[in-house]
Amino acid sequence: MNNLIIHDRNNGLLTLTFNRPDKLNAMNSAMYTQLADLLLAADQDPRVDVIIITGGAQCFSAGNDLKDFLDNPPSDMDSPVFRLMRIVMAL
Repeated sequence: MNNLIIHDRNNGLLTLTFNRPDKLNAMNSAMYTQLADLLLAADQDPRVDVIIITGGAQCFSAGNDLKDFLDNPPSDMDSPVFRLMRIVMAL
């Protein structure tokens, strides 16, 4: 797993922190995949009661990384961005 999203679990609280300050935390395919995987794992972990998603001191997120999105456009419903959307809606 990469370090684009830092995760810390403490006393039932899982904090997910976007860690791409050079791009104002713009979401790329790797971040969508990692966030989806972390949310799925948290849903299965009885030690997690609450999830906080946060950005850095400068910015929560600038949104989509447009270069990554143009270089890797969603090609089907299993693409990272759509997979994350399905997981968020299901939780």
